[in-house]
Amino acid sequence: MVGMAKAFRMGIERSAKFVEVFTRGLDGEDWYARPQGVPNPAIWTLGHIAYHRGLFYEMVSGQRTHPDDWRGLFGMGCEPLADPHAYPSVETCQAYMEKALGLLVGYLDSATARDLAARPTIESRFLPTKADVLAHLVSHEAHHTGNLAVVRRLLGKERLV
Repeated sequence: MVGMAKAFRMGIERSAKFVEVFTRGLDGEDWYARPQGVPNPAIWTLGHIAYHRGLFYEMVSGQRTHPDDWRGLFGMGCEPLADPHAYPSVETCQAYMEKALGLLVGYLDSATARDLAARPTIESRFLPTKADVLAHLVSHEAHHTGNLAVVRRLLGKERLV
């Protein structure tokens, strides 16, 4: 594993750990609540992170793994559902997150510097190389993990970090 791939792996695994930490203790209706000033419930954020792990994996590997209808539910620019209970279940989102994490780690374990310098399989003017895709993945997850931390605190949950 090249140094850049090792750094991406550390960032992705650290983000996954923070997602787990900030969702610990969310139960039942906590997942569906929209505290004042927060546009999306925790279930949407969880699904959004899961969907994008899969999308970014597709961009570096060429293999699509996310469910077909998830783009409309969790993709960039989608509108929040009026009924947050209509999103896939917490367990479904968590299972897909873990699957996508495993796929990304597997990719990074064998990625070469040449692989990371290559163009992604899905063109993006903002992400011209696979390394750019992976860098964005790490910052994207950090951003939305922060959203989970805010929702958690607004729901009155204990501070964890």
